[in-house]
Formats: sequence, structure tokens, C-alpha cells
Amino acid sequence: MVAVAAAAISGLLIGAMISGVDPDRFDGRRPYARLYDGDRTQLEAFLVTGDAQAYATLAQDPLLTHPENVDPPAEYSYRAQRAVWGYLAWAASIGQPDLAGWALVALAIVASGVAAAVIGALAVQRGCSPWWGLVVIAAGVQALAELAPEIFATALVGLAVMQLRDRRHLAIGLLCVAALTRESMLVAVGAVGLYELVVTTGSFRERVRSTLPFALPFAAYLTWTAVLYERLGTWAWTRGENRLVAPFSGIVKILETGHLRTLTGPAIAVALCATAWAFARRDVLTWIATAFLGYATMFSADVWLRGGYQRTLVPLFVFGTVAVVGGWRARSRTLVDAAPAPSRATVAA
Repeated sequence: MVAVAAAAISGLLIGAMISGVDPDRFDGRRPYARLYDGDRTQLEAFLVTGDAQAYATLAQDPLLTHPENVDPPAEYSYRAQRAVWGYLAWAASIGQPDLAGWALVALAIVASGVAAAVIGALAVQRGCSPWWGLVVIAAGVQALAELAPEIFATALVGLAVMQLRDRRHLAIGLLCVAALTRESMLVAVGAVGLYELVVTTGSFRERVRSTLPFALPFAAYLTWTAVLYERLGTWAWTRGENRLVAPFSGIVKILETGHLRTLTGPAIAVALCATAWAFARRDVLTWIATAFLGYATMFSADVWLRGGYQRTLVPLFVFGTVAVVGGWRARSRTLVDAAPAPSRATVAA
């Protein structure tokens, strides 16, 4: 039920966003996807309001033979590093250019349902209601607004976490797919690997050996970026140089410019991670959320000011929330179990 509810909510949100766009309105900016640099339909007008235009372009150019479709080409390489999302759109559109946008809409809705089911299952594992899975919709509104892959990538990481103990090879495979869906999921891979090294039992050598497979998602990502360089002539991270800066320098710049309201998001992230450590420090979800918090310290002021952090930090808000409610639930059960049973005299009275 939670998956159906999430899909329905995301569908309504996306529908409202599409209907709210005026295709005849021109804001003076050209879309960087040249395929949409002309008269546009209602849906195409929605695509060019964000990065959905890049994924729709990739869905129409699966062999990466037309770098001129995106200006500058470095932007194409930067977006194409999230290959899984674009190729899923290509498959869902059956290779038909006119269906690329609708394929992205369908993917976003299905991904919301899948993610809610996965996050709900993680919550159930921690003794909580599966309806906590809907937190992924609240955290991923910006991703839905741009038909972006963060919600799906978060679902893949969550599913990998669920398979860590019983199906480790599957977990590593899912993390590889997650890294090729959204490169920032490598932060989660690193966090899970560190968790396995520090928290699990066994000799140090055994723990190191058990974490070596977590290098595979990094290898998969680097291999794909090499393919992009060969096809498009630029490295995937070239375009992202202005998005990452020295730790905390972006926050310092925001403080200097007086945009204090922008710090609401970072403050919530810090509070969530701190609470997660207070209630669930041995939960791998806490480690993943905290790793993304560390990653966020390197966001430039522009990322914070434009709200771009909201999509990137979907795993932080989702996994952090589940860790907190799960830890709180476990703490409550412990207190109840530790409470002394009433005496017979008290019961009789």
C-alpha cells in the first residue's frame, strides 16, 4: 500500500508541476539541451525547467554520437555519468524521441513507489510502520520536480543495505548500479564499507578482506567516465568543479553574504544526524546519513543558494529519518522492558 500511495502522490505532484508550466512563456534563457531550443510542448517546457532535459537527450542518443545536442559538451558528459537513468528512459520510450519525456515521468512515478516500499521495509526491520517510507516523497520533491534519479538511486542503496548480510554479492551489484545512477551514491558506498570495517566482528584482516568488494562500484563508475571521455571528449567531473569547494568554505561565504535563511537546510541535516547518533549509532543508515553530511560541507555557496543540495541529500534525510525513528523505537522498547513489573499488592489494589 505504501508503494501505491507514494506513486499516486508523486504522480499528482508531477502532474501539477507540468500543468503549471506555460510553454509560451520565454524567460530569456536558452535550454542547454539543443533538442528543445525551439517551440515546445507542455511537457517539453517542463523538461527544460531543470535537468530532465539532459536525461531526455540521453534517452534519444544512447550511443553518445551527438555531443552537439548539449551545450557545452561538458554538461552532457556531466549528466551522462548518471547513465542508468538515461538508459532506462531510452528503454521505456522504446527508442522513440517523442516518448522520452513521458518515459521520464513514468520512471519518476515508479521509482517513487519502489523507493517508498524499500524505505518502508527498512523501517519495518527497525520495528516501525512501513508508512515511514513516504518520507522519500517529502525529501525528494526537488528530484520529482526535475524528473531526476536521486529517488531511484536512494532506493537502490536501501535495497543493497537490506541484502548486506544474506546476499552480499547482490548488495555490491546494487551499489554498482546506484553509483551509475547518481555518482554521489559513492558516498553511501564508502560509508557502508567503513561501517563494515569498523563495526562488524572478526580479525582486522578478515574485515579488510570483506570490505574489498566495495571498491567495485568505484571501479564501475571510473570505467564509465572513461567511456564518456572517449565518446564526448571531456571528463564527467569537469562541469562540476564549481559545485564542490574546500570544506565549509561554501557555508562561510553564505554567512558573509548574509543569506542566513539558506542555512535552514544544513541546520536540519546536522540536527538529524546528531539525533541519529544519539539513538542509533550502530545503525548503518546513521553512517550513510553522516557521510552525506560530511560531503555537504564541500558544497559551494551557489549549490546551497539555488537549492541544489536538496536532491543530492535525499539519502541523508531519508536514511537519517529512518535511523532516528528506529533508534527511538528500540530505546522505547528497552525502557519498557526494563521497567519493574507491578507487585501483586499493587495489582489487587
